[in-house]
Amino acid sequence: MSKSGKLSKTQRQFPEEATIVGPPPDVEPTLVGAPLGWAPEPEQPTAVQVEAPIPPPAAVEAPSEPVAEPRPAVEVEVRTVKNPATLARRQLPTYELWTKNRVYNLDATMSCIEVIDLASGRTDKKHTLLGAQLVGGQMRTPDGNELSYPLPTPGSDAVFQKLDNKGRVRLVMTSKVTRVILHVQLVRVIADESEMTWDHIASTRHGAWPEPGHQ
Repeated sequence: MSKSGKLSKTQRQFPEEATIVGPPPDVEPTLVGAPLGWAPEPEQPTAVQVEAPIPPPAAVEAPSEPVAEPRPAVEVEVRTVKNPATLARRQLPTYELWTKNRVYNLDATMSCIEVIDLASGRTDKKHTLLGAQLVGGQMRTPDGNELSYPLPTPGSDAVFQKLDNKGRVRLVMTSKVTRVILHVQLVRVIADESEMTWDHIASTRHGAWPEPGHQ
C-alpha cells in the first residue's frame, strides 16, 4: 500500500490472505443469548396416570338397636302362680287373641271369658262374644279362604260360634288377629297340697269333658 493509502495494482490483483479467527467457515457460529423479543415456549406437562388406591372394604356397622325377631304364629308365655288359692278365686286366661282394638281372653275350653278394650283398658262386660266358643281362624286368599284350627293365626279373622235367640248355632268373626298367646301356668306346691291344687285346676276346666253318663 502506498503512502497515499491506496492499494497498488499488485496489491489489488493479489490481496493478502486474511487470517480467520474462530471456527472454520463450514461450522455455524454459536449464538450466545436469544434474539430480541424471543421467549421460550412453555413446556407441555406430561400427563401421568396414577391409579387411585383401592379402598379397604367397609366394615359392617352393628345396628345401634337389636333387630326384633318376627313374632311366631303362637306365642307361649309361662307364668308362675305363687299362691294356688288364686286359681279358685280368679280364672286365669289360657289363650289371648289380640286384634287392633280388643283382647279376647279364653279359658282352656276355648270359651271367651273376658273382652278388654285396648283404648280404655277396661273390660267390656256386655260384649256379644262373651261365652262364645272359638273354633279357629279364617283368612281370605286369591283362590278362596284359608282355615286354621283350633287357633287363628296372625292376619286371619278369629271365628267364634254361639247360639242365637232361637238356639241356632251362628258363626261370628272378629277383625284381623295380630297376636295369639298361649299361657302356661307354673304352680309350685308342697306334696300334701298337690291333690287340692289339682282340684282347683280341674275346676277351671269345667265343661271341657262331658258329664259321666252323657258321652
